[in-house]
Amino acid sequence: MIKERDVPLQLNPLGRMRWYLHPNLDDVSIPALIVAAHDLEPGETSGKLLFHGGSMIFFLDGRGKTILDGETYQWQAGAALARDG
Repeated sequence: MIKERDVPLQLNPLGRMRWYLHPNLDDVSIPALIVAAHDLEPGETSGKLLFHGGSMIFFLDGRGKTILDGETYQWQAGAALARDG
């Protein structure tokens, strides 16, 4: 089990993130899968996310909007946004 306190917080152009699975991590069970937690404060925006292949975003907390392929989607805690490759 990976605990949040054991995963370093990284500041990057997207904001504050914790990487749980990623191809650049050596000690993970599935390096081909990318799993990260992205932390945004109220009113903050993230950088533009670019994906190669399918993606899914699950919103743990809060509410907001996401623009995907020019279309705006409103979301709240517990919602998921998925896109095929």
